[in-house]
Amino acid sequence: MDSREALVALNLVEHVGPIRVRQLLEHFGDAPAILRASKQQLLQARNIGEETADAIANWEKNIDLAAELKRIAEFGCRIVTQAEPEYPELLRQIYDPPIVLYVKGELLAKDKNAVAIVGSRMTTHYGIEVARKLAYQLAYLGVTVVSGGSGSPEAELIMHELLVNTSARTFLRVGGSGGMHPKVRPGDLVIARGVVRDEGMTAAYVPPSWPAAADPALVLALARAAHDAGVPFHVGLTRSTDSDFLSGGRPGVGGYLQPRHTTVVDEWTRAGVLNGDRESSAIVTLAGLFGRRGGALCSVADNISTGEAFVPGVGHASAIDVALQGLAVLQRLDTAADAAGLPMWLPDPAPDHRTNEQR
Repeated sequence: MDSREALVALNLVEHVGPIRVRQLLEHFGDAPAILRASKQQLLQARNIGEETADAIANWEKNIDLAAELKRIAEFGCRIVTQAEPEYPELLRQIYDPPIVLYVKGELLAKDKNAVAIVGSRMTTHYGIEVARKLAYQLAYLGVTVVSGGSGSPEAELIMHELLVNTSARTFLRVGGSGGMHPKVRPGDLVIARGVVRDEGMTAAYVPPSWPAAADPALVLALARAAHDAGVPFHVGLTRSTDSDFLSGGRPGVGGYLQPRHTTVVDEWTRAGVLNGDRESSAIVTLAGLFGRRGGALCSVADNISTGEAFVPGVGHASAIDVALQGLAVLQRLDTAADAAGLPMWLPDPAPDHRTNEQR
């Protein structure tokens, strides 16, 4: 058994993850030696308890390594370990990088700017189709994507990892939302030029008066893409909250509402807010705070002001298309700015048709 095969086996052992494998490798020197070790020898390694030592010592009773290797080959994959140059450098730098990767295709230098599509264990047919579309189109455009969590606290976890461990400079939230302003219809898209920070997570970073302003070039690129696609869209304000119910003026359990909740929709629509969600504030705030570009593109599923009912998935496909095309437009703007030696893209000056006397 070679080192690569031994690491595949360890990856399948219960109670053994990347951290424990790293500790075991420090103790035993290589992966085959770990699998050859007795339970007593394993217990001498750092942080290895009875349960883990027993699982490793008896791995052949519970794991069919030959079947796993056959399955890898049948899917046309190959095994990449952390010791190999092909292992992604940014992935190698995280606290608990995967023991082995099953790779199909090639890992290129441009893949360092990558997007992970993380699915649920019990996904729907719709979820599978959306993931397939995202993966195909993103791969085609050379963009990397991450999907994860619900609400600002979970968005914070993802943003923290990306801001600390990658050199990505543009962060875009693409997802669903509820309509608030009467002019916004189910199926429309809202491109946020700013986000009302009415959730709690971002208050831990900056005071409520700190503005969550979307990057202007990103807003412009998304608007261009939506216009070209012929999709109904609006550019304006999005409001992020923690509660899907009371903060949006919707009754809670048993019709529960406080007096302040009964006026929240009217107050915010009068202030120009178009839609509401739970993540845009986190993305735009943290991106801007740490010197990156942030934005939000939301599809609208219903409208609480007009009473238009929730339509599952409406506008999602359009939002994905516009996001992808918008990023392509943004790339062209960045290229033009770089060529002109500018920090950001600027439109050409409007021609001045005034006469000398008028000037």
